[in-house]
Amino acid sequence: MTRICIVTPSHVSFQPRALREADALHDAGYDVRVVSVRTDASLDAFDAELLRSRAWRLRAVDLTSETATQARRWTASARLRTAQRITAAGLGSRRMAAHAAVKGAGELAALVCAEPADLFIAHTQATLEAAFAGARRFDAAMAFDCEDLLGDGATREAAAMRTLEAAHVGSCVYVSVPSRAMGARLAARYPLADRLVVLENVPEIVPTSLVPPRARPRSGALRVHWFGQTAGLDRGLDDAARAIGLMRERGELHIVGLATDAVQLALREMAGAGASRVLFHPRISPDALIETVARYDAGIACERPDHPSYGVTLTNKIFGYLAAGLAVAATDTPGQRELLDETPDAGVIYPFGNAGALAQHLDRWARDRDALLRAQDAAWHAARRQYSWDVVRRRFLERIAAVTTGHVRVAAR
Repeated sequence: MTRICIVTPSHVSFQPRALREADALHDAGYDVRVVSVRTDASLDAFDAELLRSRAWRLRAVDLTSETATQARRWTASARLRTAQRITAAGLGSRRMAAHAAVKGAGELAALVCAEPADLFIAHTQATLEAAFAGARRFDAAMAFDCEDLLGDGATREAAAMRTLEAAHVGSCVYVSVPSRAMGARLAARYPLADRLVVLENVPEIVPTSLVPPRARPRSGALRVHWFGQTAGLDRGLDDAARAIGLMRERGELHIVGLATDAVQLALREMAGAGASRVLFHPRISPDALIETVARYDAGIACERPDHPSYGVTLTNKIFGYLAAGLAVAATDTPGQRELLDETPDAGVIYPFGNAGALAQHLDRWARDRDALLRAQDAAWHAARRQYSWDVVRRRFLERIAAVTTGHVRVAAR
């Protein structure tokens, strides 16, 4: 049986691309193990819930405050900061860059090297060095899932990601990306040729019990939804909150994710008279995500067009809205225009920073429920014809079969 090790830098319950790949590979008959880093004790329950219904193995570097000693956590944080300063100054090796990219880099590499495998898949630039170490240890192949262009930017973290990306992309048997726009950006830097594969961020689990949009009860207010791991400012939610306050019709903004008291207060203040209609909800299990999203009418995909990564990607957020049958209001980024050019009836594009334009679109849906239903229907059908996990999974498994048929090893360095 072919053995595959997936390496991810964070809790697997909130790494949807790594999670769905592990599930797909296990279901296809591969021997799957996932290696990750745990840093947030509040997410452990989500990991535990997932594992109760999974048969693949998970091993993790534990740096949570619940179990890791204070000295161990302090050491990991200090090592991360020191490595980031050295890497940002243009000094140090790629191993130093690995320590600058993820806490517990050395322990992560050690865990990976304890997992015999035929293929190691690095999720994000942060795990490339660990995956390379495992591939070299077991004379195996390695691949790279480039979820985001984390090396683009002027931060210390970005400097480390650039170093790792440049060092290891050439050794990968394939590189996967979530959008054609991101693939084009990456292909302009490296000679990827036929090693590049687009694997969109479509949801893995879409309950068969979901009711199509036209069979759902109509609500009074237009219920607008946003979900993410963390809700913050200057990331587009500002426009969404202001739009709720500017709407002539009644609308509600429902935000699912971790939001501090300060963020909640700021967003409600931005909504002005609509402050009471900006509502916050706790994070939920990934397995329950689409069923929860389907309770709403429209979804906001408010990525910044000037962000080096989010501007060219297609997030799991926008595909979640499609799968749940929500009308989509998306900012005008190259990545999101790529999708809405192909499914124009599923939603609208609005300029980032223009809350008034967003409010006009939302008002139209609140006022004209037939227009809302047409957009919801288009989203529902696009998710089941073009953007389903069945389609993307087939593409993924075909690539895995192609690279594991023959024995490919990484070049020794």
